[in-house]
Parts: sequence; structure tokens; C-alpha cells
Amino acid sequence: MVKEILLESLSLRAKNEIGESTVDIHEQVRILRTTLQEKYETLRLPPNFDDFLLRCLRVRKFDVIRAAKLVSNYFKLMYEISDMHHHLLPSTQKDIYDLLGVAVLKHRDSEGRPVLLGRQSRLPAGQFSFDKNVAATLLLIDEVNRQSVDTQRLGVVYIVDWEGFTLAHLRQTSPSRLRTCVKIFQDAFPVRFKAFHFIRNPTLVSYFYAMAKPFLRDKIRNRVHFHGHDLENFYKHVSPDILPQFLNGKLGNDDYMDVEATSRLVTQDSYYSEILSSGYNAK
Repeated sequence: MVKEILLESLSLRAKNEIGESTVDIHEQVRILRTTLQEKYETLRLPPNFDDFLLRCLRVRKFDVIRAAKLVSNYFKLMYEISDMHHHLLPSTQKDIYDLLGVAVLKHRDSEGRPVLLGRQSRLPAGQFSFDKNVAATLLLIDEVNRQSVDTQRLGVVYIVDWEGFTLAHLRQTSPSRLRTCVKIFQDAFPVRFKAFHFIRNPTLVSYFYAMAKPFLRDKIRNRVHFHGHDLENFYKHVSPDILPQFLNGKLGNDDYMDVEATSRLVTQDSYYSEILSSGYNAK
């Protein structure tokens, strides 16, 4: 749990680290727009998209060329996963959010980062597809990141509680689909992923990770932490103060999540519809 004054200090430090303190962010967005028009002529951006461009600049530490590549990658991947577009309207994910299949913790961690918690046991393979689960997670991470400049600077932490993961879940995906999903999170998503914590993971998860690992860069691999049932080791990274009782944390099982985040998100279909009709798919 981080106090407001500490969050402000952590955010300022991150602002300096990513080079934001030394630039005019509005000018950088203008330059990025111009660069996209010159280098990616067929790319069509939605109107009023400067906030997205600024997030891309923050992720790429205000390197305009790299930020432009990130924007292009984002829309290329959106085009590649056109068969998932129906899952990328937040209102279609309300069932997953209501079941707490993925949620945002109500408190940030000690480094000022928001923490998301995915729960495999809440998402039986017979009811929820791999694509739907990925889309629900993608949308919620995007929502948390969009709503906070501090988060854009400091990054996010993602916990997966793998209890309940079965062979049926493993059979839902394929190496090619998993590769595409890795590319989205790793190369095409304007979010700073600072850590991934896998807890209560059965042996089957090692097969799942083995499919994904060849597609991960070393930087991301080094941020993936397997804890198994050793929650004491996990607590060295994420304090029990912000965790629910079912993980031996100090918050109630009905009181650990930021319900406003998902309630707000499921009303945002128009924003995502505009994105899905733009990019390299624009008519």
C-alpha cells in the first residue's frame, strides 16, 4: 500500500527516468503524429487520439521513432486478431468481471504500481474461451493505464492465480495464438509491464509457459516470477496488506478489488469501437 505523497514522489522519479521532464509533451505528440503520417501512410488513427500517442511515447521513453513503431504494431495486431474483435468491446466481458476472473486490487503496491489479479478458478474452460479471457485482461489493463498518468509512468504488476487450471484450459490455445497474444502484450501495447507473478500454479502451467517462452524477450522473461504455493516468497514482492483473504492477505474476499474500474470500463464500448474501425482496417 502506498500513500499519496509517496506515490507523487515515485511518479516524479519515473517521469525523470523516462525523459518526460525534459520535453514538451504536446510538441512530442505533434512530432509523433507527423512521423506516423510520413512513415505509415496507410495507417488511419481515430480522432482525438493524442492520449494514446502520449502513452506510447511514455512507454518508449519519448523516442519518437520507437513510439511510432509501437503505434503501428498495435494496429497491425488489432488487424491480425479481427476474429477477436467481438471480445474487445468491454460490455461483452461483464460476466468475467462480475465473477472476478480478473480484477484490479484497490490498493497500489509499495512501488506505486496498480496490481491486477487473474483467477483461473473463476473461469471454467467450458464457459470461457482463451480468447475471451485474454481480451478481458487486455481491456482492464488498458483501462487502468488510460486513467492514470502515474500508472503510465510507473507501470503495472499482473498476478495470475493458476489454481483451477486444467488440461481443458491448456487445450484451448495453440502456439500460434499464444505467439500473437505475446506480441500484443510485448510489442504492441502501450503499458509498462513491471512484473508477472504466477502463484499456486500446477505442473500444467509449465507446459503453457513453455509454449510462450520462445516468443518472450529476455527483458520480459526476467520479470516473470513463479512462486507455486510458496506465498511467503510471493509476499516479498506483493504485500499481504493489499491482498484478499483467499491468498492469506489482510483484505476481505469481497473487499480487495477496485469495483469502479470495471464498472467504468464496461461503459466504454464506443471508445473501443472507434479503435477497431481504425488503423490498417479503416475503410
